[in-house]
Amino acid sequence: MIPILMGLAGAIGAATELFTAGKRVYAEVTGEPSAAGDADELIAEVAARPPEQQAAFVAAMEAEIRRYRAETCSPSVPHR
Repeated sequence: MIPILMGLAGAIGAATELFTAGKRVYAEVTGEPSAAGDADELIAEVAARPPEQQAAFVAAMEAEIRRYRAETCSPSVPHR
């Protein structure tokens, strides 16, 4: 799970909107607010949670990233 989380760190750190979404998702998944000041701290918080919460965070953030890309990226530019 840690490699997947580290992959999300780049996307979360690249856009303020995704970092904000990540903090919201963290609170929704854990029931506790995130104290993270940046993407790396947020990922560290998630990595310290039980595996089922990590998986829920990853699934929710993947959906947030897809939504963000759909709203902000040009349709002529392929996404990875």
